[in-house]
Amino acid sequence: MRLGSFFRRRPSIASQPPKIAFDLERVLCAVLEETRSRAEARGIEFLTDFSKEPILLTGNASLIADVVRHLLNNALEQCVDGDAMRIWVRYREERSLIVVEDTGPGFAVDKIENAFDTSHLAPSAEATTIGAMSLARCAAIVDTFGGVIWAENIKPDETDDQTLGARIVIGLPAPMGAGCSEQLRSNLPDNQGRTEYSTQKTSMGDEA
Repeated sequence: MRLGSFFRRRPSIASQPPKIAFDLERVLCAVLEETRSRAEARGIEFLTDFSKEPILLTGNASLIADVVRHLLNNALEQCVDGDAMRIWVRYREERSLIVVEDTGPGFAVDKIENAFDTSHLAPSAEATTIGAMSLARCAAIVDTFGGVIWAENIKPDETDDQTLGARIVIGLPAPMGAGCSEQLRSNLPDNQGRTEYSTQKTSMGDEA
């Protein structure tokens, strides 16, 4: 997958969340079902593709769920009947990649670089107050996890001006790796288990 040019760290606007382990897919389960229901009601195909092994992160799980919900809502707003959107998650080099894609109109080229600018946020702003969350606030929350976020348009290749849709990528540290023992899994908050999603493919771009 082509990594976007927008790849810079941003200032944090909140203190570090508590270091609690959680299963990423389990935490996102409710968000995915909510999105699926809304997408199907509008004739939009919603695809999910998760790693076969659970990916364990540490931090405030509800903040990550809120960020992903916001990104999926944004993607949904850009789609019309007949479009498709997808979220896929992978573990790569001690990082979890969360990728949200859609076949909408994509980003205006002159808007991509500043999409996640946090310079206008007050230093005392609370990252836990999601509300009508902007992309800048999403970036600030991702930063509290030591992660990165960037946006790019989906194109057939690097030299093609045609835009097939939009893609937002989140990279989060996952020092615990992918997969865990049954004993560790049973000790996760709320006895987090795995929700089985069928692996579904789409033509919105390569994952590799």
